Parts: sequence; structure tokens; C-alpha cells
Amino acid sequence: MNVREAKQRIEVLKKEINLHRSNYHTYNTETISDSALDTLKHELANLEADYPQFITPDSPTQRVGGDVLDGFIKQEHTVPMMSLADVFNSDELRDWMQRNQKILGQSEGEIEYFAELKLDGLAVSVGYQDYQLTYGATRGNGVIGENVTHNVKTIHDIPLRLNALDVVQRDALNAVRPGWGTSLADRWDGTLEVRGEVYVRQSDFEQVNREMLQQHKSPFANTRNLAAGSLRQLDSSIAAERKLSFFAWALVTDLGQQSQYEEWCLLKVLGFPVVAETLRGYEVKDFEHFHQEMYNKRSRIDFAYDGVVIKVNHKDLQSQLGFIGKGPRFMIAYKFEAEEATTKIQDIQVQVGRTGKITPVAIMEPVHVYGVTVTQASLHNQDEIDRLGVRIGDTVVVRRAGDVIPEIVRVLPGLRVGRERKFQIPFQCPVCQTDLIQKEGQVNRMCPNLQCPARTMRHLTYFVSKQAFDIRGLSEKMLEKLENAGLVQNEEDILNLRYDDLRVLPGMGDVSAHNIVTAVQKAKHISFARFIQALGIPHIGEQTAKSLARNFDSIQSLMQATLDEFTSIDDIGDTVARSLVEYLEKQSNQEKIQKFFEAGGIIQYPQASSQVGFFCGKTVVITGSFEQYARPDLVRKIEQQGGKVSSSVSSQTDYLLAGTKAGSKLNKAKSLNVDILDEHTLQNVL
Repeated sequence: MNVREAKQRIEVLKKEINLHRSNYHTYNTETISDSALDTLKHELANLEADYPQFITPDSPTQRVGGDVLDGFIKQEHTVPMMSLADVFNSDELRDWMQRNQKILGQSEGEIEYFAELKLDGLAVSVGYQDYQLTYGATRGNGVIGENVTHNVKTIHDIPLRLNALDVVQRDALNAVRPGWGTSLADRWDGTLEVRGEVYVRQSDFEQVNREMLQQHKSPFANTRNLAAGSLRQLDSSIAAERKLSFFAWALVTDLGQQSQYEEWCLLKVLGFPVVAETLRGYEVKDFEHFHQEMYNKRSRIDFAYDGVVIKVNHKDLQSQLGFIGKGPRFMIAYKFEAEEATTKIQDIQVQVGRTGKITPVAIMEPVHVYGVTVTQASLHNQDEIDRLGVRIGDTVVVRRAGDVIPEIVRVLPGLRVGRERKFQIPFQCPVCQTDLIQKEGQVNRMCPNLQCPARTMRHLTYFVSKQAFDIRGLSEKMLEKLENAGLVQNEEDILNLRYDDLRVLPGMGDVSAHNIVTAVQKAKHISFARFIQALGIPHIGEQTAKSLARNFDSIQSLMQATLDEFTSIDDIGDTVARSLVEYLEKQSNQEKIQKFFEAGGIIQYPQASSQVGFFCGKTVVITGSFEQYARPDLVRKIEQQGGKVSSSVSSQTDYLLAGTKAGSKLNKAKSLNVDILDEHTLQNVL
């Protein structure tokens, strides 16, 4: 990127971010997810760091919050309520710590830090005079906020009146630092300013939304919107009904606290709720572990948070570090992995699948989404490209659908600079140049050439894949090598690979040849469901193959089944049934099945299921990762008990098995009141 392009990108980023921030902070409307907005802000901050000549006072990196709404009395803050800079990985956290060391003239491991959760609510400041609550104000633009005292008084977590320190409180503070409690009790006059977060617990959020639906009103999108929308009401009775909560995270008033940890202790002693999950440490690895631990606990904690805040612990060092731009140097927000992120489309390419389906694929600048670096995402078909309005060069929002498959959620047209290009799927196969076909009523274009090299290779790659015959060592690259050597042209050739033919290939060797032959022989003993899936019948995936294996006792009975017999199975519709009949009636496919047996293949038919167990007759969805179970093992155990595993959460789902990094499926399950089982409960029922 040259200087002109950097300046242009900075300008469009500022405009786009300001639009979404205004909607978010001023109007409580979420027009882009927090995680996607974070990546835009992070990109802007990095560009401004590289090109500081383009930093302007109105940049989103130089300001805080939003405007003050009409209808509220303005409240000027005694000390500005500033925002934090963000980091998203341990390398960026290390860079921040090293900058602190350089400024303070200290070595690695000498600076103590204090970490707590970064809450996802609405920041407020509350003030006391003569022990009495006198005001409550929102952050606003950081300098002036909205006076919402009438609504703050409805929050039970916030004391309306404080008391002079009693003996118990004095002793508690003296235990933190000798003499501190006694000294404070003698001189404190009841003046106090506390800052914290107004939020809504997840359980209360679900109850409020149920009530909204019963009243035929639109539910709130998330807990942050509910908290903000409730606190910024002129009618305090509305706030009182919304079950708002509060956590304190800062004390503006100097009451002798010498560290962030002492401040946390003092807030608790004074009767303010504070987040229990905290950590004091010195090195990056300390906070990496804390960050991951807190990430894993999200599904078990009843309030929303999107990372951890790390602060230099000692107040004198905080003063030396001071402030820069819109926030303090001495604290940073270490955000969780984004569930959505923004990136740019570098190109759109088309791929030919094993069935001849033409799929456009977006080639993107690498972006980290939910723990995985994503570089490609399917655009499915021309209709989807047109619906999204996506162009080569666009900035897009990407997420991992079902926590696994990357997908483009939306385009951000406000970031276009005029060099973007529209894309049209070609009318000829990019591999064999055959004219593509598109049947009436279908959205996909197809290559009809059965001999198309791309179709053949895709089919063979699928045939040896883990979900089919699971032949280790036969990657797509290896299959291409075998094809070029004249050893593999079809599935039958794979099943009849010989050691002597393989070992003489350039770069193969005795060990590799032996391993491949051994893997082929092992793969010839295959379960009925995986054999059905390996045939590559259009529309037949893992779950449909398992359903067919449960309903037919042999491959012969499956091949002789009628259309009516297929459609009588619960989860098989007309399209799938016709695809089965069409495939199984073809002589070439019948011969392919026969050649499997001639090559020594053995189908392992399922034993009659006892249909007894906790999951018997239940539909189960699995999300996240588990310490004690691999996902295939979980699927097998559930099916052995007579349960059915589905890939998506719906009103028909009975249980969600939620491991760590449970993602969006967990939120949907909660919204539908689906029973959620964690790994500990799962161990008991299995």
C-alpha cells in the first residue's frame, strides 16, 4: 500500500467507523457486530501508526463514545471517561508491555499488572456527597455525559447511601495494607466518585425478551442494547422493570489506594459489587492463560464480557505512563477472538466440484476469525453474489458459520474507493471449456462433462477422504501423482493399488508404499453408512447416509428400494429420493458397487440398536471442543443410545452439547430454551 492508498483507506475507514459508532453509542442500534467493528478500528489504528501524518482530531481513534441525546441534562465529568486501546493476540500484548518497560526504564518481568474482565455494558459514573448518592451519568462523549440519576437509583447494586467505615471495614483494609483502614476511617468525609458498568445478566435478558414477545414488541438484539436502552430512558419506571445490574471497576477519588488491586479491594469493602475474576501477574504468559480461561468460562458466567482489561497495578507507575490520544497508556483491552471480522476480497475464483457444480470462491486477505486464520469463503452461486452485491476489492464482514465454515455476511460499500470490480460466473467450465448448464429452477451452473479432469479428481479426493473411505496418505496431491503415472483413473484403481507399483514411483519409497497399501486394505472394511456416503450420490451427506443405513439392512435392499420407500423415511424428501433412485438405477453405478466387492471390500452392517439411553429419540447438536471426547466419538455414542445428531439448532433440538468456544449456537440454543449440557454433565449421562 502506497501513501496515497493509505490516506484514501484511512478516510473511508473513519467515515464507516463513525457511522456505526454513532448508531451504537447514540441511538443504541447495532448496525455491525462488535467484533467486526473492532477489526475496522484496529485496522485504522495500525494505519495511523504507520502514517501518523494522516491522524486528525476527528478520527475515531482520538475520541470516545457518542453524542449526548436531547432530553437529558448534561453532566460534565470531573475526569474524562476515556476509552481503551485494543490488542487481539499475545504478540500485540507483548509489544504493549515492552513499550511500558521502555518508558519506565524497567526490565521484563519487573512491572506488576492487574487484570479483570472487560464487561459488555454501558459505562457510567456515580457520585456521592456526604455519603449520599447525588448523581449518575453515562460516558457520553467522554467529557460530557447524560445525567441519568433517576434511572441509576433503580439499580439495586448501586448503594443509595454509604456509611462511615465501621470496625469490620477498617480491619479488612488494614489486612490489605497495615494502617490504611484506620487512616481512611479518620479522614474520609463521604465524598466519592465511582465508575463502572451497567449491564443485564443473561438470565434477565432472556426473561425481558420473553416479556417483549408476549407484548408483541421486538426483542432486544443483545444484553448491551438492553442495558443502554433501559438506562437512557426519561421514564425511570422503564429502567426499574429491566433488571439492570452494576459492577464497579474504578475509583476516581483518591482514598489512599496505592495500586489497582487495593482499589478493587476498597470498592468491595465500601459495598460496591466487583468482578470476582481477577489476576495479578508480571508476564505475557500469565495473562495468556487468564485470557483463555476466561474465554472458556463464558458459557458458565451469567453476564457478557468480550475480553480482559489489563492495567499497570501500581498507581505511581500509572501516573508516569500517563495518557496518549483517547486513552491511558497504562491499561489495555485484550479482546477475545472475533466471531466476525472484516477483510478485503483479493479475487474471486471458480471451482469445479465432483458433481460438476461450479462454485465461486472469494480469495481474501488473511483474517483471524474465532481462532482460525481464514483466507477463502464460498460464495455459493451467482444469485448469492448478486444478493450480497460483492465485488473484487470489497471490504466484507466474515464469520465462521456453524463455528466451522467461513462465510461472508455482508459487504461494506461505504469503504469502496472506485477500483472494485463486479464478477460474473463464466458460461464455460474453467477446466475443460465445456459449456455449462443451468436447469430451470436451479441456482447452480454445472459442468456436464463426466470426463472433466476437475470432476474426476474431486470425486476421487472425496472417495478417499475421512468422511468416506478414510484412506490415509492419499492426498489430492498424491492422487494427481498416481493419475499422472497411469495408476489411478477411478475408484476401482484405488482399491487395487499394489505395493510393487507404488514403490517404484519417484519420491515414494518402500515405507510410503507400504503405508498406502496398508491403509487401502484397512479401508476395505467400511461401515454401511460411510459406504453410502462414499458413493458420492448427489444430496447425500453424512446424516442422510446414516439414516439410510438404519432403514435398510443391506446394500442389496437399498439398491432395490423404490421412490416411495425412500420418501417414507422421515428426513428424506422428494429431491433426495429421486437422486437416490436415479443413481442406483444406472448400470455404471451398479457395476462400481460390484467392483468394490470384487476388490475384497466388506460392508460392516450396524447391529440392531437397543434404542435405550439418555439420548434415545432426541435430536442433539454439538458445538465447541471437549477435553475428554473427540467429536466423532460423541456422535457415535449418541447414535448408539438412539439419538440423532443435527448440525444446526432449531426449535426441534432437544439438547445442545456445549464445549469450550461454543460460539453462536450456544446463544441460539439459549434463545430457544434448548437444554444445554456441559462436558461435566455429559460425562454423567454417557
